Amino acid sequence: MANKKSKRPNLLRLFLILGIIMLGVIIWYSYPRPVPVGINLVGSDTGTVTLALTPSSISLTPNIEATLTLSINAGTSHATAAQIELTYDAAKIGTPTITQGDFFTSSISSTTVENGKINFTYVAPTDSGGITGSGTLATIKIKPPIVGSSSLPFTENTLVTTTENQTGTNMLKSASDATITVTETVTSARPSPTPTPTPTPTPTPTPTPTPKPTNKPTVKLTPKPTAKPTATPITRTPAPRPSTINDDSPESFISEISSAPTPFWQIILDWLAKFFQ
Repeated sequence: MANKKSKRPNLLRLFLILGIIMLGVIIWYSYPRPVPVGINLVGSDTGTVTLALTPSSISLTPNIEATLTLSINAGTSHATAAQIELTYDAAKIGTPTITQGDFFTSSISSTTVENGKINFTYVAPTDSGGITGSGTLATIKIKPPIVGSSSLPFTENTLVTTTENQTGTNMLKSASDATITVTETVTSARPSPTPTPTPTPTPTPTPTPTPKPTNKPTVKLTPKPTAKPTATPITRTPAPRPSTINDDSPESFISEISSAPTPFWQIILDWLAKFFQ
């Protein structure tokens, strides 16, 4: 009887130990753990690299495909790796498709898109010494099946490393999410119609009557008859010639001397007068 009683506590202790071990195993596998890449959480005060999804806001209709660009800007820092984790709602935007960009040309793990999360890690070539400047890290295609609003936010497991920091500190300064709005019809902003100005009627000038020229009366000049000069015959009375000097008195001598000879033209006129009598 004593042996049976001593065996029961031993079995209870064994079951208790086994239960604790099994509980620990369950907790270990069910507890979420970040991917071990040796860098810290997103949002470092000393970060120099930015990530952004563009466009930051997009509107579309169901079953229409759209492309979002994940851009990286390292500035003067030499980026060596980028671990990206985004969440999505598969019921609202479907299953996204990821394509690697040209900023980083290598990867250390395959891209996974499942259970509402997108994960990929792209790195620079080992002999590059890091990549500076900006570029496209990846493109993400979505095709929302239904109407609704959703987003593509970055999680705290999004990390970036650079050669300037060898301690494994996350050098990500900021990460900008994207918002997706799906409606039945996408209404684009239509410009307000410009009112057409009403033309002001131009007053029609009243025509000024042009005065007609008054016909001047034609004055007919009646020529006055010119009186024809009537030829008046000139009668020449011959001057009496002294017949004979009867005496030799001085008066006769003086009279004879003082009488002038008859002009030749007078003789002709006298002759004509006698001829027409």
